[in-house]
Amino acid sequence: SCHVSWTTMFFAFGGVLFLLPLPKGVVVAKGASLTTATRRNSSSLHEASPSSRSTWVLAVGTSRYFANYRHAANALAVAEVARSLGVRHRFVMVAEPCACNARNPERARLEMYGRRLKGKIDVGGEQVTPRSLKDVLTGRRRGLESGPESNVLFYLTGHGGDEFLKFHDADEINSFELAFALEEMRAKKRYRRMLFVVDTCQAASLFAKLQPGLEILGIASSVVGENAYAAPPDPHVGVSLADRFTLEIARYFEQPNWRDSIGAFVDYLAAAPTRSTLVVHDHSWTGPWRSTPLTDFFGDKGFLLDDDQDQDDDDQDDLRAVFGS
Repeated sequence: SCHVSWTTMFFAFGGVLFLLPLPKGVVVAKGASLTTATRRNSSSLHEASPSSRSTWVLAVGTSRYFANYRHAANALAVAEVARSLGVRHRFVMVAEPCACNARNPERARLEMYGRRLKGKIDVGGEQVTPRSLKDVLTGRRRGLESGPESNVLFYLTGHGGDEFLKFHDADEINSFELAFALEEMRAKKRYRRMLFVVDTCQAASLFAKLQPGLEILGIASSVVGENAYAAPPDPHVGVSLADRFTLEIARYFEQPNWRDSIGAFVDYLAAAPTRSTLVVHDHSWTGPWRSTPLTDFFGDKGFLLDDDQDQDDDDQDDLRAVFGS
């Protein structure tokens, strides 16, 4: 559905003055036609901005119902880790915003075993669909305004099977659709390199159609034919607050001396008690990956000293320790 603002435009036809609402976000500047303004507003034609040369995070939880609280928390937790490491550009899509669910005893907030999740949800509820995800990735929908010099962290969580991921327990996206959208991203120069992390059952199957040369490194929580597992339920909330794999991602960054390399990150997760088998898909990545800084995707040094960013003083101290400045 199209949400309409109260912005209006007058035009005359046959001596009668008409008053029309304009779609929200379309602004007609002086001396510009509606066609020109709409073209400028089109995400497929936007030009690279300074922000497109930094790190972008897209975190998506695709499951509906309060029983899947953990999938909303997973996505928000990954975005929170990136926020704490200086990433300004985060876009979160969650199919079930559980914070305001009547069953949530912690009204208007989510937690992950003592970790308060502060992030906001940019797209929620029924608007989280396979189509909206593909549109965000390819630039047909605003939200991920990355460019040719951007590193992108793409995180997916939900209920999956062999080469598919379910949305709202009613729709799904398959590995071919994902690969096609990512190839379009590459053709449009919407990223430099991407870390694609999936936490779902049979997670590695979503990498099946990725082609060489995309500069995408995939990390999956489980192999084909294997389940991924939820952490134990929280007695206060009554459901699991995270999947084991994503909980270990959060714990990795809570270590006082965590190492800033993808290799060390993978080694930690492979040894962690997730009860599933970690998979690294490097067929679409050029060159060695183990020594690649993890903060190329989970962090952004470019905004460390920006006065307008949303990090607090404690985050700033953590960032200086990580980046050595």
